[in-house]
Amino acid sequence: LLAKWKWRCIHDHNALWRDLLAFRYGNLIAKQTCSLDRSWGTKDSIWWRDLMLLEKDLSQNQNFFQRAVSCDVGDGQSILFWYNKWLGSEPLKDAFPELFAISSQQLVSVGNAGSWRRDQWTWGLTWKRQLNPNEEESLHSLETILVDVHLVAESHDRWKWSLHNSKLFTVSSCYSFAMSLVNQTQMNSDILDILSIVWKVPVPSKVALFCWRLLLDRLPTKDNLIRRNVVINNSRCSLCDSCDENVVHLFFHCDFSKCIWKEILSWIGIVDVIAVGGVQHFWEYDRLLKYNTSRNKVPFMFWLATLWIIWQVRNNSIFKEEEKDIPKTINQIKHICWAWFMGKVGGVGGSNISDWWNSPFLC
Repeated sequence: LLAKWKWRCIHDHNALWRDLLAFRYGNLIAKQTCSLDRSWGTKDSIWWRDLMLLEKDLSQNQNFFQRAVSCDVGDGQSILFWYNKWLGSEPLKDAFPELFAISSQQLVSVGNAGSWRRDQWTWGLTWKRQLNPNEEESLHSLETILVDVHLVAESHDRWKWSLHNSKLFTVSSCYSFAMSLVNQTQMNSDILDILSIVWKVPVPSKVALFCWRLLLDRLPTKDNLIRRNVVINNSRCSLCDSCDENVVHLFFHCDFSKCIWKEILSWIGIVDVIAVGGVQHFWEYDRLLKYNTSRNKVPFMFWLATLWIIWQVRNNSIFKEEEKDIPKTINQIKHICWAWFMGKVGGVGGSNISDWWNSPFLC
């Protein structure tokens, strides 16, 4: 979903929110489509920092987003002449590195790399010094391909997503491409197996993505915020205030969370206590389920809903100062599972919420 926002930053020309971001952070095209100015200030939002760090997190700084976008030229104002992929299969700085090194216009846009003269576009590239014979030859090659470029003064540049036939961004194509770049030896095989199940569970996509971030320890828990040099008042768990907050403690070992898990597991017929956390918790949950999960992934909905609501309770206790209430939290989990079940799967026969409340597997 962060990649979707990157796409919207360059694609949604007329959006007011985009103008506000540009006013605060500068050239959105430069920041989102190439490796320019990935720094941030202390007052920048956490969302913006995550947006800027997305490619480093997912693909070892392999610039997967830059590789997936290209552009059809309109007026050239939103395309960086050297950095963006708009002419050929790679940015011009990579195709002509010797010219890029001596260019005095390294950050120039296509629309400012020349001028209109009587409705005729003329390129006006400038250099830091006089070109040597080899550079002159490279310039001639560059000018040869620039001849075929036709700017349109009254038209916006049109960004394209090369990973989908529609040329428009889709989360699924982005995910597939990003995962193909990830060195899978760095990702625990158990996590990959869990994710292959999670994507098939009838829950909203934001919940599946939340689980992905949880398993990879990418949630903004207090320990992760501290690692990102974010100043916080204390590092204690937001739910129990007894230990430092991290993913495993917050969701599985915190006294509040353990009470929630005990009640939810009892509700779906699991009487055992699952003492482990994280990946091991998922597989132990799978083992204890008295249900055929190979053909139906609905039982994993309860696991995801419990994590999701615990996270909501945690956030509400911080940002809205809401009291933590165990019975209320359990009811929230049951309600949201019912909503997901009816919305994604549909009930069986005359099943109703009362039946669900008593025994969800009978619905």
